[in-house]
Amino acid sequence: MAFECARILVVEHGVQPARLLVSGHRAPHLPLREEVIHHLPDAEFLAKLGEWSRTLRALTDPEFRKLLLPMLRADFTASETYAFAEGPLLTCPITALGGERDEDAPLGEVAAWQRHTTGRFEVTAFPGDHFFIDDAWEAVVTTIGERLRSRAETTPC
Repeated sequence: MAFECARILVVEHGVQPARLLVSGHRAPHLPLREEVIHHLPDAEFLAKLGEWSRTLRALTDPEFRKLLLPMLRADFTASETYAFAEGPLLTCPITALGGERDEDAPLGEVAAWQRHTTGRFEVTAFPGDHFFIDDAWEAVVTTIGERLRSRAETTPC
């Protein structure tokens, strides 16, 4: 979604984002490899998510899960039904974050974001799998803060 928002800002409004930060997701031009689950009935959808996500397994309160369900389903629907279309390249830097052992978004697929900018590009890998943010949140927050600060220091207000 952030990528498409950045493209809309450029094409429709002439506004170039300062930076695009992406995390734990293959580049948008790469095909979906995962099992499609957004259409499953609630119980099956949550069960499948529980198989994949240690975070969701930790959410044992049924009312809280029910509250999260529409957001989770919308997220998976957007991801699983997204159709990439070629368009102008961004010129802003892209920082792609990924987990060193992420089988859902291997670093090679995360690195493929480079194709979508003429600006600077970097991949920053963190220890962990797809949920590397859970394990390395301090390093992730520090990295994001540094990237945002580096742009703010070079751009007059």
